[in-house]
Amino acid sequence: MEIPNPKIRVIFDKRRVEHCDLATLLEAFNPSAMSHQSLREYCGSVEFVFRGYEKDGRLPFLIPELRKFMRQLRRAWPHGAFFAGLSNSFLALEAFGQLENAAIIERENSNEFWVGIRSLELRRYIRQCRRTVDAIGRRCGMRRRDIDRRISDVDNYLKIRFGPTRQS
Repeated sequence: MEIPNPKIRVIFDKRRVEHCDLATLLEAFNPSAMSHQSLREYCGSVEFVFRGYEKDGRLPFLIPELRKFMRQLRRAWPHGAFFAGLSNSFLALEAFGQLENAAIIERENSNEFWVGIRSLELRRYIRQCRRTVDAIGRRCGMRRRDIDRRISDVDNYLKIRFGPTRQS
């Protein structure tokens, strides 16, 4: 199934999140069903938006049902690092959804928080993102430098949000 617009916004409303409804996304963004040209066009150009949480005072990754949704999404559709634009917090939210042992401490009456994560889990997630971008990029005929640039962009995006991780 081809997507008609090269820049696209995928909107998940609260009901879809709470029911882990992924059907539309899985159908529309199935890399094996998309043309090579479509894959190249959509690399890094899809914005994911979550509606219905605007009045929730918590940061998105502190909302349990959103974290659960992101875990389910990653299991069913591990292609986020390839498709997601880096202008919003989708990949950071996806990463938090995968980090089972994340400790998040909020400072009361403030927007400040502290996040404790296991760097091994984060490094594992980053490696998975790199492999996804590389595999889809090679399959659709992207140039090596474009694949490497996308991998670098995703790495930098995650490092800004989580800090550097030591490579093992």
